[in-house]
Amino acid sequence: MPKTLQFKALCHLYSDDVYRYARHLLGSAADAEDAAQEVLLKLWHHGAAVNPFKARSWLMQTTRNHCLDQLRRRQRHHHEPLPESDFDHDNARAPEPDPLESTELADLRNELDRALQQLPETQRSIFVLIEINGLRYREVATTLDLPLNTVKVYLRRAREALQGHLSRHRPSPSNPSNHESASEKAHA
Repeated sequence: MPKTLQFKALCHLYSDDVYRYARHLLGSAADAEDAAQEVLLKLWHHGAAVNPFKARSWLMQTTRNHCLDQLRRRQRHHHEPLPESDFDHDNARAPEPDPLESTELADLRNELDRALQQLPETQRSIFVLIEINGLRYREVATTLDLPLNTVKVYLRRAREALQGHLSRHRPSPSNPSNHESASEKAHA
């Protein structure tokens, strides 16, 4: 396949994944857009050396390396903190719930963001790559240069940590939240 066609096909297939992963790592839409362009430019330059059957893993690894370099430079030169949000709210799609459900959903997303920030970087990356970007375990293992079983263990630990964090910070059914439903307010 000619270089231009292969490049266009790979961009069409994976550019959204590259952007989402960069957004997760950098926490900024503008920085993620720049990073995605840089990574796709690297694909253009190295395209002949990239196996098209392993392109997704190559792109995710290249995105990760590029973004981590950006974060290191940012911390070294500007002393900016790491991004606070790893969850990609722009691409999370759900039917629009009622206002109370919207508030509760926003609270849950914020809690998930905080919980993700508390995970070690490798666990957070594995969780986002598998659960949000939809990569397979083997792709993540290749991307992060980790043994397959390590990916599985880190994903389990990430899930357990997130579940523990969310269960501690969300009201249980036996301990209702401070929100009153519209019908409760009407009867009061």
